[in-house]
Amino acid sequence: MVMPMFRGIIRGVGSLWLGALLLLLLLVVMAWATVFESLHGTEQALILFYQAGWFKLLLALIGMNSLAAIAGRFPFTARQGGFVVTHTAIVIVLAGAWITEQVGVNGQVDLAEGQTIGQLTEQDQPVLQIASPDSSYPLEIKLSRRLFNGLRPLENPPIPGPSDDSMQIAVERYLPDSVQVSDVRDDSPVENLAVQVSFSPDGVDDPQWVFANPSSTRPVRFRVISDPEQWERVLAEATTGRAAEAMKLKIEYEGQTYEYALADCLERETTIEGTELTFRVLRYLPHAFVRNRQLENAPDHRDNPAVEVEFTVPQGTWQRTAFARFPELGAMHGTPDQPGPRLTFIAPALGDNPVPIEILQGPQNQWRVHFRTGDGQTAAHELNIGQAVDTPWSHHRFAILKYYDHARIHRSVEPVEPVRQRRQPAVQVRLTADGQSRLVWVQKHVPESVSLQDTIYTISFAHRRIPLGFAVRLDEFRIETYPGSSRPRSYISRITINDPAVGRAVERTVSMNHPVTHGGFTFYQSSYHQRGDRMASVLSVARDPGKPVVFAGYGLMLLGMFWVIVSRMRKTRAKALADPLATTSMEGNQP
Repeated sequence: MVMPMFRGIIRGVGSLWLGALLLLLLLVVMAWATVFESLHGTEQALILFYQAGWFKLLLALIGMNSLAAIAGRFPFTARQGGFVVTHTAIVIVLAGAWITEQVGVNGQVDLAEGQTIGQLTEQDQPVLQIASPDSSYPLEIKLSRRLFNGLRPLENPPIPGPSDDSMQIAVERYLPDSVQVSDVRDDSPVENLAVQVSFSPDGVDDPQWVFANPSSTRPVRFRVISDPEQWERVLAEATTGRAAEAMKLKIEYEGQTYEYALADCLERETTIEGTELTFRVLRYLPHAFVRNRQLENAPDHRDNPAVEVEFTVPQGTWQRTAFARFPELGAMHGTPDQPGPRLTFIAPALGDNPVPIEILQGPQNQWRVHFRTGDGQTAAHELNIGQAVDTPWSHHRFAILKYYDHARIHRSVEPVEPVRQRRQPAVQVRLTADGQSRLVWVQKHVPESVSLQDTIYTISFAHRRIPLGFAVRLDEFRIETYPGSSRPRSYISRITINDPAVGRAVERTVSMNHPVTHGGFTFYQSSYHQRGDRMASVLSVARDPGKPVVFAGYGLMLLGMFWVIVSRMRKTRAKALADPLATTSMEGNQP
């Protein structure tokens, strides 16, 4: 009773109609996957179709149908030989694919010209890496491909624990796609001053944080001055960007030398004592440059101060131009070697680069802002936090919105939905040791640092790296084009393989449709990109132990199909010989 029932189940599982239905379903799925890949990219097609559990189940059902079809016909007859061989071949092909999935490797190497590398990046194996300055604690945790390559967010996904009990590591969230966001918080353990400012039509919109940094080259700078005397000096420099009294005009006339402070000569005419010579400063340019033989003030704030001075005597006038940094420019711009006064402009160099907007905090918590426009004009305003002031730029006001004395940049990530084709996965990792715990977001290929028990750990969410066992150097990469056009025809990488097992360097060439195999790995030309001033080649690398099994299955399948065709032909011929009347009738009906 049991045996007939078992044979009935076997025949049902191995029935022709079920096999035809499964194959039809496979064809529909493959067509659907092809269309999906063209719309959403290869990665998402792999995850949702070819690497999905339901797709593997479909292939397993096809294998079970083939095995059941073979078992249901045991013991075999010669007439069934082709059928059995063909279905056995299907099982062998599926077995080879399973072997490749379990123990095969699929990755890539990215090489710039002249670069050598000894490992590949396994594209579909995510890992969590923990490192510290103490080299005794490098840790790599293999993560589930199904979970951490997926397209769905996860809460508390399971991961293997570390190899020791000194630290507990947990992943609290996984995001298939993310974007990094940051804000500033007033909870730093050390003093760190920062202001939130607005430069907008209403002095409220588009807030930006500026940290105290005297050497900042950003358009807005924040300086803290605690010394009262330095505060007074800085206020005096507000109009010119440097102490005006430190700038001097040196005038040589009739064998005598005279010096005057620029601050004493601005906006008035000055007479040189004991002579009939008078002079006045026509223009002071803190950032002068010459364009089209005209002297202008640089909009990008170069430190090149200059003055234009007009000298007058009863007999006439002279006009002189003097540059503090480059005196020879004066001779090129209206100061030829001729009788009359000679002018030299002396100005100390700026301690730092001037910026358009500078915020100053004084010793008594005073607040000021200095504005410098492109034409050298300056303006200064007292500030109160939360109150906007006018600026030299039309339709813009400036305000300090917030002030933190323990500012800290807090970085986090937010999910992106729907998932983009070029997505950025992220994990939220918690490290715990001796009762202390830290939580940090880590985006893929963007390492983050976290301090725990006075040790700084670097956490990376990346792809697993596998040693090749030999070194590969890219000697040359070139692109061949079709004759008479710039359209690429082929990418070619000339590589050198240094393998200790071989004992010598081997030069090989990898190109499209011409892979290279070495040490059990096969290198395929995949793509290329520009890295700095060098070309970089991307080679796909595969180790496929199931490949011989699959090829053997294909060969056996061809043999089985040939066997089936020959058997059918023999059967038809035998039937025709056994019934010659039917053959004659068929021939008589032919036109």
